[in-house]
Amino acid sequence: MYNIGYGKVSAIESRPIEIKPFFHFWPGSAATTFSGWGCNFLCPWCQNWSLSKVKPPKESSDIIGPEKVIELAIEWGDDGVCASFNEPTVHLEYLLDVFKLAKARGLYTTIVSNGSLTREALKLLKDAGLDAMNVDIKGCPETYRRFIGIPNPEEVLHTAKYALELGIHVEAVFLVVTGANDWDECVEWVLKSHIKYLGTDVP
Repeated sequence: MYNIGYGKVSAIESRPIEIKPFFHFWPGSAATTFSGWGCNFLCPWCQNWSLSKVKPPKESSDIIGPEKVIELAIEWGDDGVCASFNEPTVHLEYLLDVFKLAKARGLYTTIVSNGSLTREALKLLKDAGLDAMNVDIKGCPETYRRFIGIPNPEEVLHTAKYALELGIHVEAVFLVVTGANDWDECVEWVLKSHIKYLGTDVP
């Protein structure tokens, strides 16, 4: 089997960790942030739609091997790496290779994810050295069903909880979108579910 997306990087740059956003993991540090192409969600409000909703170029000069990502992180003086912008876990094999090399060079490893991945995939990431995960909660069940086509959003929270159990630092983000998740009952569901699955210590 050949992974046609392996190493096809759509963006790579140095960014403050707070922009990801991580506010309680290595504050004040910078991470070499990179992304591939595509996503397993189709959120209408996606901020990075040009990366997540288009097909990668058939031929691209932007093929960057895992070693090059680490070289750039060292060159830029960054403290770690972060897979972000699109859903990083759709390129799981690439992440595993980048993270293993990063840990060997003393860099931290992070992802910003929609949380829609299997327990097996998350365990592989942990074993490769994943340090921290920011989980993007899209809204309440109606939000997921109506806009994303996901019948059970609690699976995302189960994933975040499992990450905690594996010893991964977890933070969550909830982007309020007018008409998609901004009514009182929806916000209340998100807050109560956060406390139910992640507790009061997870930001």
